[in-house]
Amino acid sequence: MLTRRHFAGLIAGAALLPVAGFAQRRTQDAATAMPAAGERPWKAQIPVLRIGLMGGENETDRLGRYGAYQKLLEETFKVPVRLYPAADYGGVLQAFSAGQIEMSGLGPSAYAGAWLDTNSGVEPLVVPEEKDGSISYVSVMVVRADSGITSLEQMRGKSSPGPTRTAPAAT
Repeated sequence: MLTRRHFAGLIAGAALLPVAGFAQRRTQDAATAMPAAGERPWKAQIPVLRIGLMGGENETDRLGRYGAYQKLLEETFKVPVRLYPAADYGGVLQAFSAGQIEMSGLGPSAYAGAWLDTNSGVEPLVVPEEKDGSISYVSVMVVRADSGITSLEQMRGKSSPGPTRTAPAAT
C-alpha cells in the first residue's frame, strides 16, 4: 500500500528535477534516485495532490508564487494539484493531522509539531544544509538571572509562567 511517506518522496524528487543539474544531490540512501516523469499507479489512491501553504503573505501572492510549482507537479505526474493556503502554520499542522493534505514546506518547529500531531506520520524530504555540510535546528532558552538555572538538566520539569506584568506605580 502506498503511504504518504512514499508518495511525498516521489513528489519531492520530481520537484527537484529542474535544478538537479545545478545542485549537488546528497542523501544517506545511495539507492535513492530521482523519479522519471509520467503517470504513477498511486494516482488511483491520491487522485488530487493537496499541498498546504504556510502563511506570511496574502493569499493571492502565495497562490501566484506557487503556481509554477503546481504546474510542474501536474505535468510531471499527470495528476491535478490543489494549493491550500493557511493563515498560519497551525492550519497546515491541523490539515496534516486530519489527512487533508499530502505535503507542505515546513520549518523545523512546524515539522516537529506535525511529526508529533501525526504520530510520526510526516517525513522531511529536503533539508537546508549549512556551508560546512551540517544540518541542525538551533534553539535558545532564556531564564531569569535570579532563577538559579544554569543547565538544561535543571530545566527538566519546569514550565514557563508566561510573561509577567508589573502594575504601574501609584502616583
